[in-house]
Amino acid sequence: MRIDFKFRHCEQSEELTNYVTEKVHLLQKYELKPLRIEFTFTKERGELRVDLQVRGDHLEAHAHHSGPDDNFFVGVDQTLTKVAKQLAKKKAKIQSHKVS
Repeated sequence: MRIDFKFRHCEQSEELTNYVTEKVHLLQKYELKPLRIEFTFTKERGELRVDLQVRGDHLEAHAHHSGPDDNFFVGVDQTLTKVAKQLAKKKAKIQSHKVS
C-alpha cells in the first residue's frame, strides 16, 4: 500500500502524516487491496479541505471534506469514514456475486 500526501498552501505536518498513516490501516479490513492512497490538504481563504482518493485494481473511491475547522484531523476522520462506506459497499457487492 502506498500513501501519498500533498499539501497546498499549508505547511507539511509530521504529526498529521503519522495520524493519517495510523488511521489508513483501518481500511485494510475490506481486503480490496488498494494500491495507492492519496491525501491532498488545501488551505484557501480560511477554509480547510481534505481530499482522499483510493485507487487499486478495478477499484476507485473518492471523498472530500471542507469547512472552517481549526485542524485537518476532523477532515481526515470524515473522509476516511466516507471511503470506508464506499469500500464496504463494493466488498458486499463482490461477495454477493461470488455466492450466486
